[in-house]
Amino acid sequence: MTYESLSNEELTRKVALRREFLLRVIRWVEKAVPSRGELLKREIGSSHTHTVCLLQDFGDFSFQSDTGQTMMGGNSVNVWYHPGFRGLDLGKTRSVLTLHYQSDPNNCEVSIYEIGTPWEDSLSYVMENENEIAAEATAQAEAKKHGDVAKWQKQAERRKLEELAMRLKI
Repeated sequence: MTYESLSNEELTRKVALRREFLLRVIRWVEKAVPSRGELLKREIGSSHTHTVCLLQDFGDFSFQSDTGQTMMGGNSVNVWYHPGFRGLDLGKTRSVLTLHYQSDPNNCEVSIYEIGTPWEDSLSYVMENENEIAAEATAQAEAKKHGDVAKWQKQAERRKLEELAMRLKI
C-alpha cells in the first residue's frame, strides 16, 4: 500500500484509529478466550507458561489466543469471521485478523487484516455484547441438550410400545 496520497494528519489519524481498535481486540481476546473458550495447550517452561486457547463459534467469530510463547513474551491473536457457519475447520479457513506482539500490545505487528468485509463492526458488536451472546449460546446448548433428552425419551417410549405390540402379536 502506498501512503503518498495521505497527509501526515490523515495518516496519523488512521494509525491511531487502527491501533485503538487492535488494542481493544487484544484486551478482549486475552480476557474472553481463556475464560469462555477451550484450553488447547499449556506448557510450563523454565520462566514462562505457553498457553493456547480457542473460542469457536462465538457470535459469527472464532478466536485463538497463543500467549507466553517464550520467556521474552510472544503472543499471537487470530480472529476468524464466519457468519452463518458453525464448526469450521479453522486450519483450512483464512483468518480476518492475525497479529503478534512480544510483551507490549502497542507494538503489535499485523500479518493479516482483511479489507472489504464488514467484520470490524461485527466484532465490535460481539465485544460489546459478550454476556448476551454467551447467554444465548448457553441457552441454545441447553435447549439442544433437553431436546436430545426428550427425543431419546420418545424413542425409548416407542421401543417399549413396539415390544408390547410384538408380545400382543399386533
